[in-house]
Amino acid sequence: MLPEYLLAAQIATACGNPYLLAEVGFTFVVEVDGVEQVRRTHAWKPSEGSVTVTAGEDVVHLEQIQPFIASEAPAEAALEVYKQFVNDSYWLLFPCKVLDDGVELAMDGDRLALSFTDGTGVTSGDRYWLHADDAGHITAWDYTLESGSEGSFTFDEPTRYGPLTLSTRATSEHVVVRFEEVFAR
Repeated sequence: MLPEYLLAAQIATACGNPYLLAEVGFTFVVEVDGVEQVRRTHAWKPSEGSVTVTAGEDVVHLEQIQPFIASEAPAEAALEVYKQFVNDSYWLLFPCKVLDDGVELAMDGDRLALSFTDGTGVTSGDRYWLHADDAGHITAWDYTLESGSEGSFTFDEPTRYGPLTLSTRATSEHVVVRFEEVFAR
């Protein structure tokens, strides 16, 4: 087997499989220079293919979604909520998803390089380079977004949430992405 698939399998195994769960929930929070900019709560039911997203007073429930697959996106009226869910859940669950359909893998030195086939997700032009420890837990990622923006984040020590092992805090020079109220069952 190619080394990139061995490393990806180790990363995915260390994270766990969210698709086998009844529900995964979390609150996604973004702080820029210590000021909270975004707060959204998600309740995803993978087996049902549904998600409920709460942002402030707004609550939107989407049925029959296939997260991370643009061709299965919900109707135009719910597209923004769908994009929020895809973005927010990817920050938390990306190690679990490195072997998903549409993910292209390569080794770049000791980093696992990820790109996406056209039509995968909502930003298929994004590129990531993952740094993993010996157990397969992501410690950092470098990225180039389809917009041309580049940077890196480091991830906190992973914590067990039911059958999943997830990092709930990512930091860069000015931005903190963190998760509250995480559960997986």
